[in-house]
Parts: sequence; structure tokens; C-alpha cells
Amino acid sequence: MALGTVIRSFAAPSANVRGLTWDGRTLWYSDYATADIYQINPATGVAILRYATPVVSPHDLTFDGRSLWIADVGAIVVYETNPANGRVIRTLPVLRISFGITWDGRFLWNTDITANTIYAISPLTGTRVLEVASPAGTPCGLAFDGRTLWNVENTGTIHQISLA
Repeated sequence: MALGTVIRSFAAPSANVRGLTWDGRTLWYSDYATADIYQINPATGVAILRYATPVVSPHDLTFDGRSLWIADVGAIVVYETNPANGRVIRTLPVLRISFGITWDGRFLWNTDITANTIYAISPLTGTRVLEVASPAGTPCGLAFDGRTLWNVENTGTIHQISLA
């Protein structure tokens, strides 16, 4: 199979998809317009679970092995939620608008589109512990591959960023 070959596609249960994450078994995504969160069976594309959140404008999601974290660009916070029922466990303030969020096994990484930075926060306190400059443009989506960060800019460019 050639690099970039689409293996499977299916329609999302709603049209306002923003964030997407993988929990090791299923996909999760946020609906920006309704603030609903969906859990999706990746084999069938069928929604397993759907619930409303208190989030104003959910933009991105990440899963830390136990909790689902939601970046809320409307309230400028990230929510730690129980993926089984959507109940908020904790709310952490972020300094500016966060379009991207990912988990590296230790820290939550967020994008700051105002200062064009990518930073790590403690999931316990929300304290900013590390910061790197965004490679270019406005940092949006984030992913962690086990050793490096991946960031997509609003220009459509994807960057792999060293954390060492």
C-alpha cells in the first residue's frame, strides 16, 4: 500500500467535527456547534456513545489512558472528563486560545494561537512547565508519537518537533 492511501472513510455522525483522538480501541471527536462528544466504532463508523458537555466551543481532544481532555476555545480552559458519561472531573485554565491538545504520558501539550507557542502543562495543577516556539503560522492540531510532537499549522503545513 502506498503512503497516503486512504484505507477507509465514513461520514461522521455530525457535520461540525473539530477534535479527534484515539483511546486505543475507539475514536472520539467533538462537535463544535453542539458541544457534543461522540465515541465512534472505527470499524463501522457508528456512534457508540454521545453526550453533551459544558464546553462552550470544543476544538480538540486527547485521551490520557483514563480521562478524555477537551480544549475549549470559547472559555479558554481544558476540561478533564470521564469518557463514560462526560462528567467534568477538573477544569484547568490555559493562558490563551488553545486549538490543539495532546497527551505525552506525563504532560498535556497545548497550542497557543495568540503567542504562536506550543506548551506543556501539568495535568494536576495546570501550571505551564515547558514551552517551544511554533514553527510558523498559527499552531492548531497536535499529536504525540511517543517521542516527538506533531503540529499542523493553519497554513496546512505539518511539523514534527523534537522534545529533546
